[in-house]
Formats: sequence, structure tokens, C-alpha cells
Amino acid sequence: EGDGGPETEVEADDSAGADADSAADGSTARIREALDEVRTEVRKAAVVHAAVDAAFLALLANLVLALVDPAWLAVGVRLPTALAYALGAIPLVGDFAPRAVGATSLLAVAVGVVAFAGEYAFRLRRPLVEQFEAANPQIREALRTARDAVDHGADTEMARRLYGDVIETLGRTSTLELVETRRVAVTVVLVVLVSLASVQVAVVDPDLAGILGVGGGEPTVDRPDEDELQDGEEILGDPEDVEA
Repeated sequence: EGDGGPETEVEADDSAGADADSAADGSTARIREALDEVRTEVRKAAVVHAAVDAAFLALLANLVLALVDPAWLAVGVRLPTALAYALGAIPLVGDFAPRAVGATSLLAVAVGVVAFAGEYAFRLRRPLVEQFEAANPQIREALRTARDAVDHGADTEMARRLYGDVIETLGRTSTLELVETRRVAVTVVLVVLVSLASVQVAVVDPDLAGILGVGGGEPTVDRPDEDELQDGEEILGDPEDVEA
């Protein structure tokens, strides 16, 4: 009666149950954090692909517009005062920051922004964890099982062991598999080439539209040499009745 045996056993059972619940909650929280980190890494890879492709398309659009040089884009757009001051405050940029931007450049930037948004949305159309599983087949089955267990709220001893194994395996997994290295490298090379071509076009300033006869400018008219003496009657035209 005085040794408190039954009460001690009940307290021990409660303590063991509390420890088990705490371990289960900790394992579930860790695997949820790991899945969130996996989704974040997939988003980062999507940003890399979208940014590189958008830069290439923007530069390509700028090059094409510079070659064609449509007349309806031969205007300048003044930058807002706040943006102009912000650019002027950036070291190594302030001395070269323009106060006005050509419509051609703005259109090329718009092409890049639309391309970035479109590709980023396109790459995230599939579930993010499934994309990570496809890029890392060695963990595909275990990660899928752990994800299903978390979604169903499993807190058994087997589920906790599975969570631990998945988290340990994720620590040895490289997220570089999410990036198509060869494709990104080729796109970067194309960006450099298009940039160099854009510089050459800016220096030479060819009128491709005029050469092809598709320009929107006014047609050229043959005019006589200003140094050549011209007939007065051709300049004045036919005589008219002044009084009328």
C-alpha cells in the first residue's frame, strides 16, 4: 500500500505514451519540412530555366527588332523620375543610366518577362515532389510512400522509421539533378552569341527592312544635287494669273 507500485506503473505508461507521441509528432514535422524543402528546390530549378530562356528570348527579340527597325517603334519612352534616380544611384551604372528608353528595348523586355512567367508556370504544372522523384529515381519509392503516409497521418513505428530513412537519404541527394545542365549551358552560349551580334548591329546599324523592301518609313525620292544649277522654270513651275 505504501510502495506506490500501481501508481508508478501508470505514471511510467503515461510517460512512455507521451514520449511516443512526441517522437511521432517530431518525425511527422521533420518529414513535412523535408517535403517543403524539396518543393522549394524544384521552384529554384524552374527559376533557373525560366530566367535563362527569358534572357535569350529577350535578347533575340531585341536583335530582330534592331535589324528590322520598324518605324512605329522609332520612339523613346522617358523613364519615371524615381526609376531614373534609382539607376543613377547604382555604382558603375549611374554614369550610363539612360533617362529615356527606346520602345524597341521595352518591347524586348516585355517579351522576356512574358517568356519567364510562361515557362515558370509551365514547369510548375506538375506536382513538385513528383518532379523531384523523377529526377532522383533512387529515392522515388521511399519518398512517395513517406508522402502518402504523411497525407494519411500515419504515426506508427514503421512510419517513423520510414520518415527517418527518407530524411537521411534526402541529405545525400543532389538537387543539381533538377537542372538540365546541358540545355542551360547551350542557352547561355546562345545568349553570349546573341549579345555579341546585338553589339555589332548597334555599331553597323544595318537597315534590313529597307534592304528587303518591308520597311515602314517613307519611300526615298531621287533629288538633284544641291550644288548643280537648276532651271528656274522647273523650280517656279507654270505661270499663274496673280490677280485671280
